[in-house]
Amino acid sequence: MPTAFLSAAAAAAGIAVINSIGNLAGFAGPSAWGWIKDHIGSYAGGLLLLAALGIIAMGVALMLGQDDVAEHTAPAEQTPPPQL
Repeated sequence: MPTAFLSAAAAAAGIAVINSIGNLAGFAGPSAWGWIKDHIGSYAGGLLLLAALGIIAMGVALMLGQDDVAEHTAPAEQTPPPQL
């Protein structure tokens, strides 16, 4: 999605942010799973948390929608800096 509505440099930064958030989730997810299991006593709470987060992520992706025009439009060419 970031490449559909961001320029090349901004898209690279957007993808880096998405990967960073994914890496943080890879660390926090198992910790939250263990904390919930310790407090509830079963794995059901952790599974419900994962299901809820997946549904929230799906809702956000659907709310953003898809812009076919932005995906198939070539980025504007940058003008070179003036020669001195």
